[in-house]
Amino acid sequence: MGFSEAKLSTRIDEALIKHGYAGKQMWHVSRDSMVSEAQQKSVLKKQAATLVKKRKRGASIEGEGASKGASRSEKQVTMKLEQMLQALPRD
Repeated sequence: MGFSEAKLSTRIDEALIKHGYAGKQMWHVSRDSMVSEAQQKSVLKKQAATLVKKRKRGASIEGEGASKGASRSEKQVTMKLEQMLQALPRD
């Protein structure tokens, strides 16, 4: 009879547990892998908190900040090549 046929590993484990934990109570916690409604609410609250758009202090509500004017590419639509080259920053 072989090692696996005699179930020696199982019997050794049982003997070690009985000897090591004799007279002690064993407790275990079983956890459900399903997400509960309370867990879902807390996740949604965290997501909502990150989605809240924070405004800069002092920015007006109506204008939401000062307008910066036309961008360089918007200005270049009406400019000639020489004007575009002169408008480029030179460092």
